[in-house]
Amino acid sequence: MRLILLLTVLVIAQASKKKRQPNLQIQRPEKHKQQKLTKTDDANAAYQTYRKPNFDLHNRPNIILILTDDQDSELGSMQFMPKVTKFMKEEGATYENGYVSTPMCCPSRSSLLTGLYVHNHHVFTNNDNCSSPFWIDNHEKRTFATYLQQSGYKTAYFGKYLNKYDGHHIPPGWDEWNGLLKNSQFYNYTLNYNGIKKFHGFDYAKDYLPDIITNKSLQFISETVRSVDSPFLAVLSYPAPHGPEDSAPQYQDLFFNVTTHHTPAYDFAPNPDKQWILRNSEKMLPIHRSFTDLLMTKRLQTLQSVDSGVERIVKKLKKLGQLDNTYIFYTSDHGYHLGQFGLVKGKAFPFDFDTKVPFIVRGPGIAHRSVRTQPVVNIDLAPTFLDIAGLEKPPHMDGKSILPTLRNPNKKFRNSFMIERGKMTFERYAMVSKNSVIKDDNLLLLKKKKLTKQERLELECRKPKYQPPCSLSQTWICREKGDGTKKIS
Repeated sequence: MRLILLLTVLVIAQASKKKRQPNLQIQRPEKHKQQKLTKTDDANAAYQTYRKPNFDLHNRPNIILILTDDQDSELGSMQFMPKVTKFMKEEGATYENGYVSTPMCCPSRSSLLTGLYVHNHHVFTNNDNCSSPFWIDNHEKRTFATYLQQSGYKTAYFGKYLNKYDGHHIPPGWDEWNGLLKNSQFYNYTLNYNGIKKFHGFDYAKDYLPDIITNKSLQFISETVRSVDSPFLAVLSYPAPHGPEDSAPQYQDLFFNVTTHHTPAYDFAPNPDKQWILRNSEKMLPIHRSFTDLLMTKRLQTLQSVDSGVERIVKKLKKLGQLDNTYIFYTSDHGYHLGQFGLVKGKAFPFDFDTKVPFIVRGPGIAHRSVRTQPVVNIDLAPTFLDIAGLEKPPHMDGKSILPTLRNPNKKFRNSFMIERGKMTFERYAMVSKNSVIKDDNLLLLKKKKLTKQERLELECRKPKYQPPCSLSQTWICREKGDGTKKIS
């Protein structure tokens, strides 16, 4: 059983005196004039994209995506990243309503790569279909990387990919591949370097993953600009601030006693009017509150390496003369909670602290220190990258390009989007729902693929509407026959 939540977001338009930037205006052709660029092996038209006529293919912008892991927007982490503020927010546009379509790592990253909602790419959890054969055979072939690579972009990926990625293959679409095996780590991990697996240990100078991501990216950018006459796409997927929260040595004394995560929802519990887990969450103990404070400190410490990396990337682009022709996006795969509603730590809830993320863009024609209020989602990144590259969005993608909102701050974009959270089995639902008719002695029935008539009656007879004594409006009652079988009559 899939639980799908629809989140409606009000679009608050703000007036702006800023004129449209001419280098962001893209002429959209008539369909009969479009030139087909790519198509999948099955020749399905839904997956084809087209070049836009009159688009300058010789001066296409570079694209960099800086992606963090589990970074909050609501708990105040951006307040402690001065270099992101200086080189991204003050030089670009901040989207105040940046969201993800699902607050879990692998499903969210799958949506980011493909521009698809969870119910369309079927990666429901960090285990269910994450980097599975189905994903590899179907959706991995149609990420934004494959489209951009086929259109002439030099592409590179550095860092965490998908939680279940085992390193046995290089995903299509990437010219340079430095993909992390499995989940986020800072030390003691394995990277797939263009098909060769290499284990990294516990030496900060040689093995600290955030620094490796930054250094390898800088090397790729320098070599591409100097030797290849084509634009590039680079994804820097940092492990911070995900656990185990191992910060670089120079940052380990920072940010003690920070309390920005003490939001109005902090330790607001219990909540008898909310969903089952919040109904059963009590106020935190003192040790829990201390733990959230320490974890906030450690998370902020790890983010300092990302903060430094952003500065180094921007300065390298400026030195190479590419900064004015490069779009840089900064966001996270989802948010995080630390004590909100009495939940000590984690993600996966449909509340803002888990679904709202930093979303900042700088690039050609984007007004400095500008703000956008339109709601944007992680599924919008793939079609946006294609739009920047002069490609039409394939019909199968759910997201939308955000470039129109950069041209016009008052542009109407969307008033709602979908948030999906996992796939709950009937067995799990029966165990946690307050309306469940299943008792402990009946749980084995839920594991059977097919029930007999009597087993179905056994479950139905537990519902209140079939229980004796009969109420005034009750039509049916469940009775037990002499042989012990049930009957509704």
